[in-house]
Amino acid sequence: MSNEAKAATRCFDEVQPFMWSLVCITTRNAEQRAAVESEVNWLWRCGAIRSERVIVVEDPCPDLGSGGSSLNALLVVTEHLCAQRGFSVLTEEVLLDSRILILHSGREYAMNRCGSAFMYLGSDTLTKEGIRVPRSLFVLQLSQLTTLAARFSYGIWICGSDAFWQVEGDIEVTSATKNEDHSLVVFTFNADASLATSSGVYRLNERCDVVGIDYCTTKYESCAKVPLVLTVIYMPVDTATTFLSLHSVYPLSSCTYYGIDNGSPGLQLSIFFDFILAAANGIKEEDFVNKGSPPLDERSMKARQILFDRFSNSDTHACFLNISKYHYFQPADEENAIKFWNISTGNERKNAKEIKNHIFLPALEDPSYSALSLEKCFELNRTHIFNKWLEEVGDVLREDRNYELMPIFHSMCLAGDQSSSVPLHLIDFLHRVAAEDGSFRVTDRALSSVADVLGLLSKRRGGLRSGPAANPAFAPALRLLQNETTIRDGIEAMYNELSNWLLTPEKLIRAARHYEAAAQIFTRRNVTQFCIKQLPILRYHSGHKRVVRACCACRVDIAGGWTDTPPITMQIEHTAVVNMAVTIDGRKPVECEIHPSVTTSGVFVKELDLCLSTPEQILDLSDKPSLPGSLICATILASGLVGPKDTSLGEAFRRFFDSDIIGIEISTYSSLPHGSGLGTSSILAATILAALWTLMGVSFNTNNIHHAVLLIEQYLTTGGGWQDQVGGATGGLKISHFSRQTEEILSEQLECDEHFVHEIESKLLLIYTGRTRLAKNLLQEVVRSWFSRDHHITETLHSLANNAEAAAKLIRRCIFPVAEVEQYYKDKKKMAPGSEPVFVRNLIEELRISGFIEVAWLAGAGGGGFLYVWLKDGVSKNLLEDYLRHSEAYRHLTVHSITVDFNPLVVEFV
Repeated sequence: MSNEAKAATRCFDEVQPFMWSLVCITTRNAEQRAAVESEVNWLWRCGAIRSERVIVVEDPCPDLGSGGSSLNALLVVTEHLCAQRGFSVLTEEVLLDSRILILHSGREYAMNRCGSAFMYLGSDTLTKEGIRVPRSLFVLQLSQLTTLAARFSYGIWICGSDAFWQVEGDIEVTSATKNEDHSLVVFTFNADASLATSSGVYRLNERCDVVGIDYCTTKYESCAKVPLVLTVIYMPVDTATTFLSLHSVYPLSSCTYYGIDNGSPGLQLSIFFDFILAAANGIKEEDFVNKGSPPLDERSMKARQILFDRFSNSDTHACFLNISKYHYFQPADEENAIKFWNISTGNERKNAKEIKNHIFLPALEDPSYSALSLEKCFELNRTHIFNKWLEEVGDVLREDRNYELMPIFHSMCLAGDQSSSVPLHLIDFLHRVAAEDGSFRVTDRALSSVADVLGLLSKRRGGLRSGPAANPAFAPALRLLQNETTIRDGIEAMYNELSNWLLTPEKLIRAARHYEAAAQIFTRRNVTQFCIKQLPILRYHSGHKRVVRACCACRVDIAGGWTDTPPITMQIEHTAVVNMAVTIDGRKPVECEIHPSVTTSGVFVKELDLCLSTPEQILDLSDKPSLPGSLICATILASGLVGPKDTSLGEAFRRFFDSDIIGIEISTYSSLPHGSGLGTSSILAATILAALWTLMGVSFNTNNIHHAVLLIEQYLTTGGGWQDQVGGATGGLKISHFSRQTEEILSEQLECDEHFVHEIESKLLLIYTGRTRLAKNLLQEVVRSWFSRDHHITETLHSLANNAEAAAKLIRRCIFPVAEVEQYYKDKKKMAPGSEPVFVRNLIEELRISGFIEVAWLAGAGGGGFLYVWLKDGVSKNLLEDYLRHSEAYRHLTVHSITVDFNPLVVEFV
């Protein structure tokens, strides 16, 4: 795992099923509410607040205290829940099955006016949804409270934000604490006794029941540890309903907006020294009601009397947590900030300037900071965070790090819509990085990242990411990108055109497709660059007048597929594919025949009744894979027979043939159905190419074929990998790699004895499922995930390559790699979720249960086509056919045998 990945740790993993019914954050005034509301709604959208709803409630008047603020918040929360469930009057019934968190946002902090709760601590967290959020005390505390609350039943949780605390290890709660007979549960820990002079300490009996609270006292100087007050309280439903009932009882109603709106002055109450102390075991009524600091007025004493009457018979239990770090954010000065840093990290710093790169303390940077509005302070916080993230994004792209950027993109997109400054700033930044140096790896990934951002901004309302990408509005920009000298102009043109595509989700998705097409241009240029080096030397005026016929085997993929796909294959550290060339039912399934013509000019494709009479027609058709004849046109270009500078086909033919050859007729044949999964299209391209080169008098080898067909895939814009032509055109079983050092495909024969080959031919069968699939759509999704470095995809690609190496080792020992093939199929399904139809899944399971097979896996990328099955000992093709024939669901399926082909590509003159 990279350092960045370690820094952005995943939160909430252990309590994923838990969800708050409602989280309420309280604020002191309207200004704070507006600022906090924007922040918490962003965090909620990112998944950092595991709650069905989030609301922010401002105190109805100043100086309510934590108790008054909690009562008012509970009243507002209950109203929201009642309205949500269709009640027209306030009813406590909604609390019976609710888990509610009331979190007080606390006071401003001198170093950062947003308050200690929203102070950015310099590292980040990933939510369950995989979205990055800044690691603040609010996020840390919420994560711990969510974990803690998952151990309890329904009820109300109240928490303050003026202290930092961190639980060591797993949060454990004893069964005695979770006993629902407790009226209240408070939380504490064994703290150093020196903290008693500035904090509250619980007085407990032997059963850990609260009997009193001491505050800022020196009486514990001789003790080693004290049960310090943590500002966390849990009220079970019964206690919560009693607490809620106080909103209508004067003078306690003065803590709520009900009382204020009825003309009552506000009433200040503490959650601990009024509510909790009233519920302490053995507290004397006289002491509680009449004594206080400062001296109590008549209204306060009346309020305390009511609290005592309602709560004095309560059972208030203290739960000890294993707190490893604790800090109280008062007094809010520079020394306090330094002390917090030392406690939270264990790294000693002597002054605040030393920690400013870790904790965001804007008051140290700008003396005018304290004069800013609170909303502006929160905006400044987010700007600081986003700028740090953009620096990281730039470094990742420039250095081509194997690091996932979608968590950052998703978070920034959720900070606003497509017209707001944050996403637009991100889009602008990505364009600037793309235009910096024109490096393939930087530019293609940066442009693909823009496509990801546009997709996120559409909020899944604009359609599918895969689709056409040849809108005339983007055409000039895409043309500029194809020329090395105008790349920056092309990127600028893309950016300028994009401003017309931001208004609707549908337009955002359509624009995203064009940015993916732009990224593919750079992949294509990169592939073209190294493939051209591996092409054979063309010899002019050496062509033949005779008919050429070529036929080729197909391939069975055994392990490592997907690691051969550009741009993955050029960028991943390790690639490995194991496959073999086979005939189907004793026949090479792919054939091509080319007739030179002295009477018909141009290129004639017999099966399609297609006549191509100009180079322009061939060029135009070569990048339209959905149209008939496109593969033949792309193959003609890759062969070198026709070039982009040719003005006529006659000119092209004269370079290779005598003047009497004015055209060629091409016939192709495949016994395999469309979408077979056996690599038919690439192998057909290899077969046509071999026939063309032979007709042209070009000397070539299989290495030339491997690279030329990869080039053809790029001309076609299908972007496929190299395993099909390697598997089909190179004999026997082999393991192949792409070398990043020499930029070429390397293939190594896996030597096997005759007995093992015979075992393969008798136990490996193909079942045609009748289902076809669109390989291009699967491929686009995988490449898209690779560009974003989705961690699931990168991990699976490493598994695929390592598994292929393990499979090759077994084959060298003449052992078929059953377990490795099983893993390969699991990995293929991870790469392309949904690529195994339910019909196929049921077929595999039935064959396994019935004892016919050891392992089965779909050919190629999956989705349909042929299913490979490795039979158990004693099972024959006849037995399998008979079983399927008598099955209502599978009797239409056909079973085919294979023969390992050690001379797969045959070319001859007829």
